[in-house]
Order: sequence, then structure tokens, then C-alpha cells
Amino acid sequence: MEKNKDTMADHRFTGFPRRFRCDGKSATRTPENQQSSTVEPDTTKLDTSSRPLPNASDGTATATKGNSTFTKIVDSVKQMPTILFATYVFTVIGVIGWFTPLKTSGMIAALVGIVTGIVSLIKNRKNAQYKRNSIIATIVCVVALIGCAATAPASSSSTQAESTTASSAPSTEASSSETTSSTPTQDPRLPQAQQDLQSKLTEANTLLTSSENQVADESTRVALTQAITAASAVTSENPDDYTQAQQSLQSAMDAVTSSEQQKQAADAAAQQAAQEEASREAEQQAQQQAQQQAAQQAQQQAQQQATQSAQKPTQSTQSNTSTGKTIRRGEFCSKSRIGEQATASNGGTVTCTADGNRARWK
Repeated sequence: MEKNKDTMADHRFTGFPRRFRCDGKSATRTPENQQSSTVEPDTTKLDTSSRPLPNASDGTATATKGNSTFTKIVDSVKQMPTILFATYVFTVIGVIGWFTPLKTSGMIAALVGIVTGIVSLIKNRKNAQYKRNSIIATIVCVVALIGCAATAPASSSSTQAESTTASSAPSTEASSSETTSSTPTQDPRLPQAQQDLQSKLTEANTLLTSSENQVADESTRVALTQAITAASAVTSENPDDYTQAQQSLQSAMDAVTSSEQQKQAADAAAQQAAQEEASREAEQQAQQQAQQQAAQQAQQQAQQQATQSAQKPTQSTQSNTSTGKTIRRGEFCSKSRIGEQATASNGGTVTCTADGNRARWK
């Protein structure tokens, strides 16, 4: 019975259904605890209307939190070493000088910040947080110093111009007129003239290199070299000077080109003349060879005829010797031997000739 009452009381306090306990187990309903639950009203439920709104003190909590953060920052600054705080200050000044016209002040502050950062790093080497902060501040000072140094010329010139303008404010009109008269405006044709002359110089140098040993008159290349030297030395602000130099270059280049063409024509003519001369020589040689061959053939024929003539008496003698007869003048000979010569008995030469119907040695 006491156990059931405790269980029901727990249910009423937590607001859970009466048949369940706070631990999730079912509570046994008996007539006693049912009556107790009926008689005793559930007065443990809180009225939601009387509860304070959860956001009623948000503004106060935020303000308190902000004050607490500010207090922490102030405390950390108070606890911070003086040398580290000075490094922070010089770092901020250096960064401001980097992004503002105060480049000189920024560079000086950055240099001092680097020195104080190194000193702070040495003094606070045993404190990890201060050591880390000293390293970071020193690196930022170095970056700020580089930034100020990189942008110092432009900013210094602009600052000097501003100070000059401010100091010469009473005589602005006079100084502006003097500046206008002493500083002539640049001719808009000047950049294009300079570019055209540079392109022409490139072409002239290329032609001078390629025309070596390729011109009929070498003096044209000498003139082109002089024109290139003169054009390269032009530093005038007048575009007409660049145009005149370009025209001189073009004239010299035309002379070299014409000389190249003359050389090519002369070489072609010489080559053609050489070919014609070679052709004539070849024809003459062919004629000479033909004449030599004809002479050799005639000589060979004469030699053959002489050889044949010399061989006929020998043959006759051999034939006479072979027959064993002695040939005498006036003797008859065979018609088949007409024209043959032989040696007579007296040592003379006889020829078988036709004599009427018969042939005789005469």
C-alpha cells in the first residue's frame, strides 16, 4: 500500500499518466490507490501562465556576455607583456601605412615592430601563447614592411605632388600655365612611328644578313648598314624623324634588293653562256672525234689495200711454187686468175691479163 502511494505521488509530480511509474514500469491499480488518486487532486501541475518567459532576460544576458568578453579582453591586455603589446601596436601602424599614403611611417613602424617582436619572442620563449603571438606579429610586420616598400615610390610621388599643390595654391593658375608651356604634349603619332621604325629595322637586319655575297655591288650593303645604325640612334619626340629614318632604310633596302636582282641576272647569264660554251666544245670534240675516226678508217682501208696488194704476188709465187712450174711472160694462164700477179722466171712481176679469147702472163 505504501509502495503504491509512493508510485502515484511520483506520477503526479512528473505529470506522467497515473498507470505508469517514473521508471516506465506499470503501477498496479488497487482500490486503495485508486481512491487516493480520486480524493487527492493533482496539485503538482504548474500553471503555464505563471511561468516566466524564457526570453525575458535575453537582452540582459547578452549585455552581460558582452561585458564579460570585453572584461576578458581588458584582462588579457593587462596581463600581456609590455613588449608584446608594443609589437602589436607597431604591427597595426605598419599595416595601416601599407594601405594608406603613410608609407614612410608604416615602414618605420614595421621595422620597430620587427625588432620588438624578436625581443618579445626571446623574453617570452617559455610561454607558448606569447611566443606564438610574438612570431605572428613579427611575420605581419615583415609583410607590412615589404608592402610599404613595394608601394612607396608611387605613394611618395603622389604625396609630394599633393604637398607641392597645397604649397603653391595661391599661384595655381601661373604654375599650371608654366607647366603647360614647359611640358609639351606628346604627339599621338609618335608610338605608331616608333613601332613602324622598329619593324623596318628588323626587316633591314634580315635583308643585310641574307644578302651577304649575293649582291652585284657591295657598296649597297655598306649603305644599308649605315642606314640601320642611323635609324637605331633616333631618340626624338618628333614622329617625322622616325618617318624620315624609315624612308632612308627603305631606300637602302631597295638598293640592296636591286643589286641582288642584278647579281642573279648576271649569274643566270654567265651560267647560260657557260652552257653554250660547253655545248660548242662538245660539238667540236664530236667533230674532231668524227674526223679522227674517218682518218683512222681511211688509214685502215689504205693499210688493208696495201696489205692485199702485197699479198697477191706472194700468193702467185706460192701457187707457182706449189705447181712446180716457172712462169714466163706470154704464157697462157687460167681465166680464173685474171688480175693476179706472179713472179716471172727472170724475177719480174707478171700479171694474168685477158688476150682475146684466152688469158696470158704479161
